[in-house]
Amino acid sequence: MPLYCITSMFFDFSVYFYWLVAPVLVKELRAPAVASGAKDDTPLIIGAADALTFCLAGLLAPVMGILTDKWRGEILCEIGCIFQAISCILTALFYVNNTSIWPLFLFLVIQGVGLSMFWSPDETLIGAESYIGEENKNISYFATLSAFGKAVGFLFAGSATVLMGNTYSFYFGALLPLIIFVVFPRIPGYKNDQTNPSKVFQNNAVKRVHPKIFYYTSLIVHLFNYGIIAIVQNQYVDYATDKNIILKGVSSTPSLFVGIFLFSENVVQTITFVVLGKWVGWQYHQRYNLIAFVAMFVVSCGLFIFTNGWMVMIFSVPMGMVAGYELQANLYYSITVSEAHGKYLGISEFIGEMTYSLSPLLVGIFCSALSRVWMHIINMSMCVIGFTIVGVATLLYQKTHLFDKKITQENTPIELEDLSRTSSMEKTRDSMDSARALTSMDGNDNYRNAILKAITEAKEESPEINKATPPMNKTEEIVNAQQKSEIKK
Repeated sequence: MPLYCITSMFFDFSVYFYWLVAPVLVKELRAPAVASGAKDDTPLIIGAADALTFCLAGLLAPVMGILTDKWRGEILCEIGCIFQAISCILTALFYVNNTSIWPLFLFLVIQGVGLSMFWSPDETLIGAESYIGEENKNISYFATLSAFGKAVGFLFAGSATVLMGNTYSFYFGALLPLIIFVVFPRIPGYKNDQTNPSKVFQNNAVKRVHPKIFYYTSLIVHLFNYGIIAIVQNQYVDYATDKNIILKGVSSTPSLFVGIFLFSENVVQTITFVVLGKWVGWQYHQRYNLIAFVAMFVVSCGLFIFTNGWMVMIFSVPMGMVAGYELQANLYYSITVSEAHGKYLGISEFIGEMTYSLSPLLVGIFCSALSRVWMHIINMSMCVIGFTIVGVATLLYQKTHLFDKKITQENTPIELEDLSRTSSMEKTRDSMDSARALTSMDGNDNYRNAILKAITEAKEESPEINKATPPMNKTEEIVNAQQKSEIKK
């Protein structure tokens, strides 16, 4: 399982490294035409490119999720790495001497297929290799490393375009997927129907309840907030260049400022994943979904009002926190809502990739036709709409229990660390552990005999138990005599 998380970090580094270099490339390719008096359609082209890649990835995600449930998810991930590397290499080779925009879309089709073949199967494999009750922790590890890969990818891309140029930057982006292809695990170890023997014990009387309403509202939160994040990651570099937003004293290049801003956002996102992985108080509370929309509305207003780079950097903190929360919640509810991990993760991936692709395209159309200010207007409108939908759904659920289909999981583990540690429990567990340690190698089951001895002594000391115990027949007397002789030995 850890290797799935590490390879995801490298893969996301490559993808988002590419997607900070690509908008810079498009803007450079369109610069001569715009300078000669042609209409500046750069936002539309960037949005269309993003829409093609991530829309294709979203459409194929449910198919890849189902294939992972029924076939070999690790093979799909390896093929996805090859497709990502090919798209980077072809982009680098073609744009050495060419300036045509449209071949880029062909390379992005290859990348979109590769993304769908890696992301959904990789998340499914992580869920399949998680012990029952440890899904949240393992999702947190995955999301943390994935966000860190995105953060470093954005940071390096902003510097790489200045230091190496676009061509060598794409070559560098192709290197990591090839490394992942070599080291990716070939034989998964499925554990999603088991408990961790070192940390948990089974208690059939306890059931975990997962109301589906939280899965549905997490999709709404993912749809709108992830769409806003996509808009900022895709279109803000063009807006910052137009407004000349820079970090004074650090760099006079807007693309480097955007790279540092997105790096900061993803670092905060990474920290959020760690916190949510340790703290479970956020689970099954709709108020955190509403808070996420309010926070993102404040971020959208801040990006609209301020053009000073250092002031804008402040808003990377709440943006990163919301990004971490909404992705962690969406992954957690997708895995726990049903045993069909691939199906529900595929649906979530579909929603995420569609909003990640179509939201920037919508903003690109409005910005090209009207003004770049529409990026912020659309962001604020999405916050208001999402807040309203989740709020209404919450009120309906409280009054009518809408979508109140609950999925229960039997044999749910109870973490020993979370139980109240009374003195009797400590003594019982210590005595059981001591008895386990006494089990000899010659076949004498001292652990079983110790339990029998404790039960026998309890019966002898308690007259109420003796009265309630019916007389033994001859067979039981013989068995009891044999057990007592074993205990004496």
